[in-house]
Parts: sequence; structure tokens; C-alpha cells
Amino acid sequence: MRTSEQVNIYNWEYDIATKEMRPCYRCMRDLGLPAVVTNYPEPAFDMGIFPQDYYEMYHDMLRRVDEGTPELEADIPLTAGRVPFRIKYTTEFDDEGKPVKAFGSATLISETELGHIKVDNQIISTLAEGYAGIYLADFVRDEVKIIKNDGFLGLQDDAGCGDLMSAVAGRLKEAASDEVDVIRDVQRVRNELFTDGEIREFVFKDEDDDKWIRLDLHLMEKGSLGVDRLLVTVSVIEDLRAQKMDADRLIAAQKDELEDRQKLLLHAIDEANRANKAKTEFFSNMSHDIRTPMNAITGFSRLAVDEIDDREHVEDYLDKIVTAGDAESGQKQEITASDMTDRSYSDYTILVVDDTPINLKLAERILETYGFSVRTADNGVNAIEMVRDARPGEIDVILMDVMMPVMDGIEATRRIRKMEDPALDGIPIIAMTANAFESDIEAALNAGMNAHIAKPFKKENLIATIDRYLV
Repeated sequence: MRTSEQVNIYNWEYDIATKEMRPCYRCMRDLGLPAVVTNYPEPAFDMGIFPQDYYEMYHDMLRRVDEGTPELEADIPLTAGRVPFRIKYTTEFDDEGKPVKAFGSATLISETELGHIKVDNQIISTLAEGYAGIYLADFVRDEVKIIKNDGFLGLQDDAGCGDLMSAVAGRLKEAASDEVDVIRDVQRVRNELFTDGEIREFVFKDEDDDKWIRLDLHLMEKGSLGVDRLLVTVSVIEDLRAQKMDADRLIAAQKDELEDRQKLLLHAIDEANRANKAKTEFFSNMSHDIRTPMNAITGFSRLAVDEIDDREHVEDYLDKIVTAGDAESGQKQEITASDMTDRSYSDYTILVVDDTPINLKLAERILETYGFSVRTADNGVNAIEMVRDARPGEIDVILMDVMMPVMDGIEATRRIRKMEDPALDGIPIIAMTANAFESDIEAALNAGMNAHIAKPFKKENLIATIDRYLV
């Protein structure tokens, strides 16, 4: 005798395609069934194994097996003595997912379990006094037992589990919007709804009837496929508590309104800050664009005065002054200039970083006049490479423009200050730029520059500033 026969008492195999039933030895011995029962389950009813008043219910159960329901269960009395048995079917599928056969079992319901069922019914009947609606859903049989119906869910007497859960979801669409999709889907209810407890409670306002409603979902029984039985209870909350909940709801709404206003205020402050920043950037850029040609004009004018007897140089300087003053040329002329001093700078090398060729040419001309060796770079990336490739002490000072393509002077300074060689990361860097607002000076110093010179500048101030950082 097989183990399953010892546990379940009766077992059989049902072939969906042929409608043949193959019973176990005990079925044949106790119930008089042949080894193969054709046109099942008709012979079982003809022999009185199943009562005639369960004919429709049992045929519906097999119809669902034929359609591919994975698992079904029902309590049916067997034989003339109407002994209560629990009939269960488990469906088997082929590789394509088509149902091919089902394994049936009939387990005797003990007196103890019958007593539990009776007690459960008594408890539910007692609970009915405190609830407006009570509905017991059996997912295995797809049946809903309406114990008490106040019409709140609008269920018909023949409603199935899908109808019940759809009705519940419809009522909860505003109170529990995040879970409505789960509640509407029977399979998700069975597998997902009760992962963190056996009761799900929802309290909400029924605006149509102006009442506060409490709707609870109780897990009653769980099987291998998830929740097998579920109890739905609906109650109307008493007046005093309902009044308090109305007050709480009003307070919550006012709190939400206050938070929305705070968000609007913060947004307005944000907009004001952005507008202020845009204004500052506008004036900074405008200052840069104005100072740049002014610096070129001033610088080349002074060179022309200094070299008044050199006609070729003077004509070159005047030509550059005209170019710098031409607003339609589209070029930003950022100039460096230095004043005459008696000190010799022939042993010092200065790296000038600027993206405008005329600025580099002017700086090179002025600094070489006073003995400096000059190197040039047209953006921050090239400047970093030249510093990295230099020997310690080879570059004495860096004059760094700020607004440049590829990499600006602020970022280039930060990266130089992070170099591993202390003889290189400590080279004095002087910002020489038309960005002359307090915020511009602060940004340059915060990046690691040693000083800031605004264009246009006096030559003596430039030389004095460079001189401070020469060893």
C-alpha cells in the first residue's frame, strides 16, 4: 500500500482527454470501483458514491480541472452514510502548459475538524452582529459565502472570488491606491497581500453616505498556492470616532495645504536666488567684455609711449589698439602689462596662460622687455602639462587668465595645487583677469591662487605683485 493511500484514504488519477479515472486499490475494495472508470464521474453518481444533490457542484469542479485550475478543494459526503470527506484535485500540465491529468484524493474529515468548522461558523455568526457586511471567500473553490450583506459592496448571491476582490478594490481606490492593483488580482491577493501579517485594515470616508468605513481583510487559511480562504468584514465607525476622524482629516488637509504653500515660497526664493545669480553673472561677463579691450588699449598705448622712437613698433601697437577696440571682431582681448623697474629679472621664467593670441603676444613683449623668460599656454590643460613637464625651479610664477576654453584658470589652478611634487604644486599663481567682482576674487583665492590683478591694471602694480613672489 502506498504512503499517500495511508494518509488520504482514497486516491485516484483522472485523465482529462479520455475522461477516464483510475482508482487506487482501496477505492476498488471499499467502493466497488473497477480498475478503469470511463465517462467519469457519471458512474460514481450512478453507484451512489457521490450524493445526487452534489451533482452540479462536482461537475463544475471537474470542468475547472479540465480548464487547467492548478488546485481545487471541496467538502463532499461520500457513500450512502454521507460520511464527510475533503475532495482535492491537483492538476498536472505538459511542456506546453496544457492540463493533461489530475490527481484526486478524498480525506476523511475528522470529528475534531468538524467541531472546528462548527465553532468557526458560530464565531462568524457572533461577529455578524458587529459588522454591516461579512463575506467569506474560498479561493480553492472560487466561492463566496455572503454571511451578512448590507449592499456596501454590491455583490450578487452567485458572486465569485474575483467579483468580491474587484468590489473591494473599487471601494478602496482612493483609500489605498497603492494596493488596489494587488487587491483586484486574485492571484496577487493569495501570494502578496499578507506577507507581513494576517489582517489588512483600511479606514476611509464614504463620501456618498457621509460615513467613515472600516474594511478588514482577514487571512483564514493558507495552502500550498497561497491564501485559500479570506474573510472580508465591513463596519461603520461610530459617530464620536467618526467626528474625530473628520477633524483629523481636516487637520491633515490643512497641513498639506501649508506644506504646499511652503514649497511655493521655497520655489519663489529659489527663483529669486537664480535671478540674482544670473544678474551677477551678467554683470561679471559685461565687466569682462568691457575691461578686456580697455586693458588692450591701455597696455599698447603705454608701450607706444615707451617706444615712441621705434616707428615700426609704434605702428604695430596702434594697429593692435584699433583691433582691440573693434567690437565686431568678436575676440576678447585680455592683456597683461608691466611697469619699468630697475631690478633685473633675467634669471626668472614666467608662464603666461591666456586663450587670446594678442594677450599672449603683448605679455611676452612686456615681460621680455624687463628680462623675464616667457612661456605661454592657451588653455588650462596645456598649462598643467607644461608645469608637470617642468623641472623644479624652472617656472617661477604663473600668470593665469580665468575665462578660457577647454579648461578655465580656476580648475587648472586646483589641479596644479594637487600635484605630487611640492616644488611644482607650490609655484605662485597670480590671477590676471577681467573678472573683477568680489566673488571672482574670492573664487580665485579659494582655488589656490596667490593674488588677483584686475584688468586693466597699472604696470607698476603688476611688477610689484610678481616681485613679491620671486625668491
